[in-house]
Amino acid sequence: MEVVSDYLAGLGLDVIKDSAEKKIDEAKLKNKLKIFIEGQRKYNEVCSLAEECDFQGLIEFISDNLMDMVKTRFRSTKSKERSRAREEIAAAAVLYSSANTEEAKKRVGRLVENSLDIVSAFF
Repeated sequence: MEVVSDYLAGLGLDVIKDSAEKKIDEAKLKNKLKIFIEGQRKYNEVCSLAEECDFQGLIEFISDNLMDMVKTRFRSTKSKERSRAREEIAAAAVLYSSANTEEAKKRVGRLVENSLDIVSAFF
């Protein structure tokens, strides 16, 4: 889980650095994301088999493919484009994490969407 939180925190910082004009407190953003992801760790230990997913696949998606999607999510001036990008990010995260059950898909989707909300709050 810590690796996932590091990737998400780094991604959030990259997007904000790339697009924000105001200086933000990078440590504060990273800390909020880490607290959130690590708070989810306790659920990972007690999740059912139906909720299990491939976190390595999720990490690969985050590190290799997510940046362009996140840029659209936060930079687009059109609400529909931002909404569609959010849905595409969640769907891709589910695909890469090999979440095959409805429970696992919901879990991964919530994890990614909640992380995006944290980054969004810094804009």
